[in-house]
Amino acid sequence: MKIIYCIPSCHNSGGMERVLSVKANYLADVVGWDISVITTEPVSQNNHYQFSSKIHFYNLDIHYKEIENISLWKKTIMVLKKKLQHKKKLQELLFHLKPDIVVSMFTHDVSFLYKIKDGSKKVCELHFSKKFRKLHNESNHAGIAKRMISYYLDHRDFKAASHYDRFVVLTEEDQKTWYPLKNIKVIYNPLPFIAEQTANIHTKKVLAIGRLCPQKGFDMLVDIWNVVCKNIEGWELNIYGDGPDYAALDSKIKQYSLHKTIHMYPATTNIQSVYLNSSIFCFPSRYEGFSMALMEAMSYGLPAIAFKCPCGPSEIIENGINGILVENKNINDFAYELQKLMKDEKLREEYGIRAAMETKYKFNIDHIMKQWVSLFNDLKS
Repeated sequence: MKIIYCIPSCHNSGGMERVLSVKANYLADVVGWDISVITTEPVSQNNHYQFSSKIHFYNLDIHYKEIENISLWKKTIMVLKKKLQHKKKLQELLFHLKPDIVVSMFTHDVSFLYKIKDGSKKVCELHFSKKFRKLHNESNHAGIAKRMISYYLDHRDFKAASHYDRFVVLTEEDQKTWYPLKNIKVIYNPLPFIAEQTANIHTKKVLAIGRLCPQKGFDMLVDIWNVVCKNIEGWELNIYGDGPDYAALDSKIKQYSLHKTIHMYPATTNIQSVYLNSSIFCFPSRYEGFSMALMEAMSYGLPAIAFKCPCGPSEIIENGINGILVENKNINDFAYELQKLMKDEKLREEYGIRAAMETKYKFNIDHIMKQWVSLFNDLKS
């Protein structure tokens, strides 16, 4: 079986890139299939995550990122031009490589990949939720023009998704929002490893991981910590991630005089030791697709607390069983529940034990990848 994945680049530290590396490596090394990855952005650095030496990489050099910071209307025109170039180059490469299946990661190519008649089956997989543009606009206070364009793009995406041989989403919650599509299937992200050690829940360290941007809600987490620190001493909050909101978060931390208890670190590839040296995992996202960081943290026995945002946390955390779910954006409730966890070592231990057991079973890589192998085999037969 020859399978091709299409993604902008592999040098970012995001969840989509992480999941691609895990699945592609499994299909190449365990299943033994011929796997290729086609990117569009210039290769200026090494892949952030490790890929098997058996995987082939091709770059189309479209460079969408160079138009990210221009005016909205000019950007709209430039995107159309680049997509024409993108489709032409991708079509030529697909006719040359002759794959059995081509997978879009629901980025720039999703609107035209299914139109390329190279003989391959077409799959698209969504790593966000259907409402991600609406939620993004709300958290970034977008203007009317951007909201109108987002409305058009949402309509376009729905139409495009209906043309693929299979459309894969990450949660049952998100699947319902795509009704009445018939080609849709839910496959969870796989846990990329089996954690052989458990977190030290006695370290008095609270952990949060993610890109520093409005979506991830770290501004709310700083507000939460400001409440918590007035009642509990001796704990620290460690935030790992890169992104455009670093300066704003740093300023807010200093404004609250929390710089002695909140520490920000860049994204790291040695995240295992960070999980193991933490006592609680906080997940303050405003919206998600499916959080790898939350799933991984819980697999290490970290008790987790998250906003019940769309979509993902409610299908990873069972509230009051292996972690805590809080009404989305309710800062006071989050602070209250976090303090309960910080004060109750036994509760942290109970949640942590259940979290490790259930995530390792529910998101086991062999179990999840069998679903992908079955999907691909069904399409080819």
